[in-house]
Formats: sequence, structure tokens, C-alpha cells
Amino acid sequence: HRPLIVYDAFEIYAILEAHKYPRWVLRIIGAAERLLPRFADLVITPGEGRRRYFARRGIPSVVVPNWVDAPEGELSRSEARSALGVPADAVTVVYAGGLDRSRDLSSLVGHARRHPEHTVLIAGRGDQEASLRRQAKRVPNLRVLGWLPDPSVVLAAADIMYYSLKADHPYAAYAAPNNLYVAVAHAIPLVH
Repeated sequence: HRPLIVYDAFEIYAILEAHKYPRWVLRIIGAAERLLPRFADLVITPGEGRRRYFARRGIPSVVVPNWVDAPEGELSRSEARSALGVPADAVTVVYAGGLDRSRDLSSLVGHARRHPEHTVLIAGRGDQEASLRRQAKRVPNLRVLGWLPDPSVVLAAADIMYYSLKADHPYAAYAAPNNLYVAVAHAIPLVH
């Protein structure tokens, strides 16, 4: 008896990465993403948008929503803010994720400029990191933390979590952001 094969279609890379790679690379990725699920005994997706995407291509799938467990032994807000050097009473907005052009991080930087009483923390990596670091030098309440292997201290310090994917991005219709589930698990409001 052979083991069952489960294909986890968490992302559709041919669409998600459309802005990064040449068309010929995207065609190869797309072909693989249409072929590989056909060999699986079960295809799972994180939401209805992706289930419909695969159904239109003749690939049945089951929705298994993404989830992040609530943290255990998390730092208190005051401990996390102290560790990060964030004022105890400042509204703290956190973005954690890819720092690329498809994210509307300029709106978040604009918020930091308009609201110097708020602290804005940006964690992640990508092609916008250097630009964000330069902007942070001119905006005292904006901090770019770079990539963090464990963002729990930043999440514990947060009052609000920011998420954005530009509406004209090809993947906008399929997005099922991890940040949504992280925000739920940490009981942080998510602003989109």
C-alpha cells in the first residue's frame, strides 16, 4: 500500500511571483502547478478563491483554512516594548512580511510621518528594505527591523498589525495572508 500524496496549494507561484520573473520562467512554474496536483490523492487550499482557481482547471480540492496557534508564554506588551525600545504608551503599528513593491508600504511610511506620536515597526526583507531604511533615518518613529527569525517580540509589542497587497497585483484576488491568522492568534487588530 503506497502512502497518500497531499498537494498543499498554499500559494500559486505563477501568479504570486508574476512581477519578479520572466514570462518563460512563469510558464514553467505554471505548468508544474497545473501538472503536479493531478498526481495527488488530495489537494488542499487555504481558501475558496484558490479552490475555485483549481476547480476551473479541472483539479478538485478541499479548503483547509490556514491557522496559527495562540502563542504560549508570550512576552507582556511592556516587556516587548522595553526590549525594542518602544515607548510604553505609543500606539504601535507593525508590518511583518515581504518588503517588495507589491506591498503598499509607502502608505505605512506616510502614516508614520503624519502621526509622530505612533511607532511604526517594519520587519521583513525584500527589494524595498534599503529604501525603507533610508526613509526611517528621516522619520524618527519609523523603524525597520529587517528579517527576524522569530517575530514574537514585535507582535507582542503591537497594537495594530498592517497588511497590504496592491489591488492591481495579479495575486490580490487569491491572497490568504498569513498576517491575518497571526493577528487573530495574537489578538491584534489587522488593518488592510
